[in-house]
Amino acid sequence: MHQSILECEHGMFVTSNDQNNSQLSVVKQRFLVKRGQQLISLPTSEILYFYSREKVSFAHTIDNKEFVIPFTIEQISMMVCGDHFFRVSRRHVICHQAIHRVLVWFNGKLKLEIRAAVPEEVIISRDRVHNFRIWMGE
Repeated sequence: MHQSILECEHGMFVTSNDQNNSQLSVVKQRFLVKRGQQLISLPTSEILYFYSREKVSFAHTIDNKEFVIPFTIEQISMMVCGDHFFRVSRRHVICHQAIHRVLVWFNGKLKLEIRAAVPEEVIISRDRVHNFRIWMGE
């Protein structure tokens, strides 16, 4: 399969998974978030991880701030660059720079220690371990 990246206007990129461009997806470089009465353009380069709690998605930034993101974790995982972000569980999409340590866990799972506080443990299921290890550089 041939994958190409084409730069688009507004800081987004389009990735194509085949030569006919039949499967296009947008890779966002920033998210527009609301904080009080303010709209903030949040670059993905400042986001350590995304997580979901009670059907609401959040972005946690390098400077320890959290923002509500108006997309599901599944949608977010398809919008961010796969070189920098990986969906490690149903509730977490993690940036490589957020990972402090990877621990071998029970039953072939992995546990991540994240550089910033995470509301719950981040465990990678056996089903995702292989792709995660490849993403980490194995």
